Amino acid sequence: MQKQYLNPMKEWRYTNTVTASANGMKTIHVSGQIGQGDSHQTQAEDAFKKIAAELAAAGATHEDVVKLNVYIVNLSQDAIVGVARAKGKFFTAEDQPASTWVGVTGLVAPGALVEIEAVAIVEA
Repeated sequence: MQKQYLNPMKEWRYTNTVTASANGMKTIHVSGQIGQGDSHQTQAEDAFKKIAAELAAAGATHEDVVKLNVYIVNLSQDAIVGVARAKGKFFTAEDQPASTWVGVTGLVAPGALVEIEAVAIVEA
């Protein structure tokens, strides 16, 4: 198996994206991305844009995503609707990755309301 480390964040001691290739397939793991903005929706939209950039660097698109993990601070119906609206700008109703959404009390960055991780698979 071959691994590739993309966009390392040395000061934080992690890598934004790691790929693992074997048997003609490449799995892409995008670390949790947070966004800027004053609402769950705007932060989620920004996080999805960052995920798209990480996927592109690894040779993939949002269409290759098979799994999302979404962490939401102050989980409420409004927060869920906002994140769902942001997600709807990147994924069609017919092309939905498996998803886990978790309510949390806080994230590593002050003011962060949403953090999103993604896993994608492409041919190597």
